[in-house]
Amino acid sequence: MRQCWKYALLSAFSALLLASCGKDEYDFGNEGEVSFALSAEYVTSAVKSYSEGDFSIDDFTLEIFNEEGVKIKKWKYGEIKNETVRLNAGYKKAVAFYGDSLATGFDIIYFAGESEFVVDGQNTTPVSITCRQSNVEIAVEWGEYIKSAYSDYNIRIYREGKSGELLFGSQTTESGYIPAGELSMEITLVDASGESRVYSPEPLQARANDFIKLKIDTKEPDKEEVDLDITVETTTNDIVEEIKIPAVLVAKEAPSFTFMDEASASAAVSIVEGADGSDLNLSITAPGKIAGCTLASSFTSPVAEGWPSEIDLINGDETTLALMKSQGLDWNLSDETYANVDFTGFVKNLRRVSSENSNVATVTVTDKKGKSVAFELTFNIGEAQISLEEIPEYDMWATKAYLTASTADGDAAALSVEVSADGGFSWTTPQINEVSSDASSKRLEIAGLAPGTSYEFRAAYYSTRSAEVSATTEAAAQVPNSGFEEWSEWEYYVNKEGLFWGNDVYQTNYAPYKDDSSKWWDCNNSETTPGNRTNTGATYKSFPMVTYVSGNRSSRAAQIMTIAIDNYATSGTAPSPTVCAGRLFSGDYGGQDSRPFASRPSAISFDYKYVQHESENFIVNVQVIGAGAVIGEGHLYPAGNVSDWTNITLDIEYTNTAQKADAISIEFISTNASGSDAWEYDQSITYGGDKTARVHGGSILTVDNLEMVY
Repeated sequence: MRQCWKYALLSAFSALLLASCGKDEYDFGNEGEVSFALSAEYVTSAVKSYSEGDFSIDDFTLEIFNEEGVKIKKWKYGEIKNETVRLNAGYKKAVAFYGDSLATGFDIIYFAGESEFVVDGQNTTPVSITCRQSNVEIAVEWGEYIKSAYSDYNIRIYREGKSGELLFGSQTTESGYIPAGELSMEITLVDASGESRVYSPEPLQARANDFIKLKIDTKEPDKEEVDLDITVETTTNDIVEEIKIPAVLVAKEAPSFTFMDEASASAAVSIVEGADGSDLNLSITAPGKIAGCTLASSFTSPVAEGWPSEIDLINGDETTLALMKSQGLDWNLSDETYANVDFTGFVKNLRRVSSENSNVATVTVTDKKGKSVAFELTFNIGEAQISLEEIPEYDMWATKAYLTASTADGDAAALSVEVSADGGFSWTTPQINEVSSDASSKRLEIAGLAPGTSYEFRAAYYSTRSAEVSATTEAAAQVPNSGFEEWSEWEYYVNKEGLFWGNDVYQTNYAPYKDDSSKWWDCNNSETTPGNRTNTGATYKSFPMVTYVSGNRSSRAAQIMTIAIDNYATSGTAPSPTVCAGRLFSGDYGGQDSRPFASRPSAISFDYKYVQHESENFIVNVQVIGAGAVIGEGHLYPAGNVSDWTNITLDIEYTNTAQKADAISIEFISTNASGSDAWEYDQSITYGGDKTARVHGGSILTVDNLEMVY
């Protein structure tokens, strides 16, 4: 018999509004107070004992239900100790519990209790709840014959069709817990030679709060009969049952295999090269217990990556087993009787070869009775369906191309592209950058191509190649007179009569082209030259803004200046001047600011020097135009004095990549300032090669060696 102790703790609920609907909407004129007393019976058996110190009654859960069975309140018991609660008058039920009613295992005890009560309006109603152990406690005692005659033994207790089980081995001394109901049992006895016997007695009906002690022994070690004494103890009565179970010799069948839910000794599956598998699981059942298991293979890949021809799945070295796992092949030995080899994540690593498309795996299992059985699994590797889309003209740039490769049944992540520049005689893998991808296609950027070159492209997928697609890269065009070596120059008349000189005054003007037929660049010199000026300090009054000077590693470079002029200017005065920023640009002054250009550079680079006035910046603008709209542009605003030749790059960002270019606009501006802030009196300059002059001017930008970058 078990001994029971009761520990009672009184509690009173705090006054909380109970928010519900129907009969439990509050009626403040018909309420009553309720106090609760919660107690628990702690059970002591010969195997295990519990006391209040093992767990706290404060951790019990307390729930209140109305007469429709709707839960209207829930607390941990410790939250409402020594308090009362006001509830609407009428029928209620209080339920208290501790633990998980569905759990199975050792040290998993479950308590439950309930009490029905009626709340008396305007009065205090006491409610008592006694919680008792509500799952089943089980202990096992092995007899002396079993201990002496068998090398190992265990009993598995479970509920058919339910999760969770209790496994009592030869060294298990503690008791376990399982929900009440019909309990199935399986007893295994293993003799010194490794021979096993399995016994399955009739199921046992167990009730909540039962303590069941199983006393298991054989009458004589050599008889094929086992006595199982089952003692059922409860708080109300003792029941002793003796069950004699005829011995059932463990099944001596050889190991067997189940593949894709069908029992077989061999199988063949067809898969697409590089694609994921689907539930390719090989299950092994060995009633005679698994002693050994090997995997022999003739895989074309990943053999090349160090895959051995045979792997010992039970005693293999860690390096080999780790390689197997890394390739997606899973091996699991759940117990001595059951195991499985899962090829689902592995088959994507199998490859075709030119004259062979089969890969074979042989799994051999040996049980402890020496019976060995093999299962042969053949993988027929099929070609994936792949294609390369036709390449529109706008996807062919000077040094790169954009291609879309697709697969109908393979792994899009494995798609690549090969390229040929000799009409398909030889193929190489170019530099590839992934732009985007989805489950069936991949958008790729092919870099490192040569401008103006015809290519053949094809999609590549392991051993499979698509049909070829032809396309030609666009030219890597450069702009004319990019070194600013070609200039026109001529003299123009400044004034006829002089106040201080008797001779007429002439000035030299410049244009950034050799003649009209070679004109690509132009400038805004006409804004400051020529003019009807007085001859006093003529260079102050009429002076070109764009001219040439000595270049960087070349004869000439373009010099772009800010100039202020006025009819009455002298070295010390320039009232109401015309102030102009020098501007060198593609196009015609007063007309189009662009030139035909069919290439799409990624940037421009140039050498420059800059004499800065105040804190000004010079400006560089580039626009690539297609079909009358800007498809790409870049802007640069460098500041600061740069006295030595320096190279700088201006990137061009394309906002429309689905349009070919047909024109380009480039301009250099000497300053971002205007008005009186942009100039100073009496500035000494060099121009026109090695000429010198004194002008009213500002910032000076010198540019050379312009290059279009692809």
